[in-house]
Amino acid sequence: MSKILSILHVEDEWHEYTDYVHLVKNLVESYWYEQTKEVKFAKVKISGQSTAKLTEENKKLPLSWQAFSIATGLDDGSFIEYTFVGPSTVPDEVLINLAKKRFFILDVLRPKEGQASLAVSVDETLNSLRGYLEDIEQAVLFTAHQGNGVDYSSPKMPRKISKDHKSELAELLSELVVGCLTGG
Repeated sequence: MSKILSILHVEDEWHEYTDYVHLVKNLVESYWYEQTKEVKFAKVKISGQSTAKLTEENKKLPLSWQAFSIATGLDDGSFIEYTFVGPSTVPDEVLINLAKKRFFILDVLRPKEGQASLAVSVDETLNSLRGYLEDIEQAVLFTAHQGNGVDYSSPKMPRKISKDHKSELAELLSELVVGCLTGG
């Protein structure tokens, strides 16, 4: 079994976006139906998650990351992995398992600890991806706040998608999945 694409989605409210895993599943199934005219169902399973031990003090601790594998329908058992990461710094245990072909969806802002205001967190994320994000074209900023926080990011990110326009992210994911399945 081989991982042909890693999608890493860094988002403090990642539970709200798990429907993108099902979108990728549907994209794979649609692609294979177009190719074979046979209905094939892509299997989705949880392939990994944070391993923080629960104690009495942190028993309500949410998962800091979770990965889903989506079977591609190829006979070689290949799959696409969609991983959600909650903290702004991506854990090493997530990074060491990325496929050669990878794409990053980066949240820009998150709440300041103990405050109601937001802070730019994308620089922390980019720093944690050093050595893994080889080309800035492999990433998109995905944020609810356009303007100051988005424009601040360094290096300047060429692609930005507003959370108000989720269909743009769906289109981007479609391009990635189809490109991956066609070898492009």
